Amino acid sequence: MTAVLHHKAWPLFLCGQGLLAFIFICLYLLAPEFDYMRQWVDRPLLEYVGLMMLAGITYFGLVFLIPILAGVRQSIWLLVIPGIILRLIIFPAAPIQEDDFYRYLWDGAVTAEGYNPYVSAPADVLPSVLPSTLPIDRPIAPSSASPNTSTRSSLLELAEQAGPDIVNRINYPHVHTIYPPISQLAFALGYKIKPWSLAAWRVVLLSADIATLLLLLVLLKQFDRPPLWAGVYWWNPLSITETINAGHMDMLLLPCIVAVVLFMSRLQSKKAVFMLSIATAVKLWPAILLAPLISALPERKLVKAALVVFFSLISLALLSPQIISAWYEPAAGVRVYSETWQTNAFLFDWIARVLSNLSMV
Repeated sequence: MTAVLHHKAWPLFLCGQGLLAFIFICLYLLAPEFDYMRQWVDRPLLEYVGLMMLAGITYFGLVFLIPILAGVRQSIWLLVIPGIILRLIIFPAAPIQEDDFYRYLWDGAVTAEGYNPYVSAPADVLPSVLPSTLPIDRPIAPSSASPNTSTRSSLLELAEQAGPDIVNRINYPHVHTIYPPISQLAFALGYKIKPWSLAAWRVVLLSADIATLLLLLVLLKQFDRPPLWAGVYWWNPLSITETINAGHMDMLLLPCIVAVVLFMSRLQSKKAVFMLSIATAVKLWPAILLAPLISALPERKLVKAALVVFFSLISLALLSPQIISAWYEPAAGVRVYSETWQTNAFLFDWIARVLSNLSMV
């Protein structure tokens, strides 16, 4: 019976993966229409959304096939090859609806050249080419720190190397970088591979992507689950496009978080807490996972308290450059974000408006 199910599932699996590949080819061909200089109303947004919806439906269909095909001897190749094909198709495509990576490229250059990315904002050294105002809800205090003449001269040279197509497109240029030190090292690695290159940055993200897959395979093996279940991650079209095409730095978090789960499953508490501190130095929000992690550990209260102290010390050490900047700098990215985070929180904003209207009744 199992062999019959395998046989019947093959056409569906091949058709599904083929359709995903076709959709990604369409996305590749559509990507140039999202040129940075093109107005939003002139971009093929409906076509893009339609393709991504179709990709999502196809992906969920493939996920439902995993229990059927999981016992196939060559399932590791069924897992890996389709995901590689999708990534190869979208890797050289122009970014679709994204410009965050311009800040990554700038931060990476500043860090790689030995300067502190938290000391100055791009606008501090490039006032002549950057806008003087920011499109956010409240004003930002001017930067209290000003780079010295030597540093300013060096950063201006970096800007000249980058060219206006990069420096003029940095988001929130008057705000100091919000990205923690481990992220800055990743940005710098991309710069070292090839300066000012989105492709080099994508290579860094792809490395984190592959590391995540390998850790998931180790985790599945530990729980005696078929490796094909990693396809839930590896074939995900949204994860692929947002990482390989858009270049979002969030991918750097995933191997850290999966490593935390792996060490937790092995009851290696100290390693799990250490990896969580690394994740916090990639992007700050994983710190909120400390409480559920500690509560889930089968340790004595004294040991748990020691682990909290251990996490705090490691995190503070890793984040110290950013913390020091935020302490005295009004334009520090962390401070600005903490004061204006509602900007993209549509549900919070809606609730706040409703409550505000009710209070006026």
